[in-house]
Amino acid sequence: MSYIVSSLLAFIGLSLGANQRSLQQATPGQPGVPFIPQIPAIPQGNPLERLCVLDYTDPASCAGKAEIIMNPGDYFQMDCAARGACAQSTTTFQYDTSSASLYIDAVVFSEEYAGYGATIVVENTRPGNQVVLNKLECKAPGACQGLTIILKNADLNELDCSDPNFCSACFIKENLVDPPKPCFGW
Repeated sequence: MSYIVSSLLAFIGLSLGANQRSLQQATPGQPGVPFIPQIPAIPQGNPLERLCVLDYTDPASCAGKAEIIMNPGDYFQMDCAARGACAQSTTTFQYDTSSASLYIDAVVFSEEYAGYGATIVVENTRPGNQVVLNKLECKAPGACQGLTIILKNADLNELDCSDPNFCSACFIKENLVDPPKPCFGW
């Protein structure tokens, strides 16, 4: 019996010892161990669109939120395409010296009250080159009501508001010194 117990204890001891091995870490240049260099992070491209397609009553909508979009690429388009989708929101397009983009293609408010009381800021901190918002569209009743557009070292090329009811109380501030200009008739 003692032979069985001592054999069993020896077997358990060998098993435990095998599990307590220490692992060796490979180092570059160690013989027999391949070296794999670190892969640099792939830079994310500049965003080209922002789609706000949920009604303002949906908590996941863009309504009532503040968002900064850094260095959006040329051809960037923002669509607020549901009732109140971007209402009471603040969207800031920021351009810094790392951006080569020259314009935002369009910001579109296509449904009723899609941009109600919203603020759009185009802020360019690069010296020399202005960023151009090519087109701002107000396509439905109240779509741009109470909208404020602030341009800092930026310009607005075209504002499409075919009916005063689409953009009432909508104003554009070209700088912080001059008085704001109404959107209708821009």
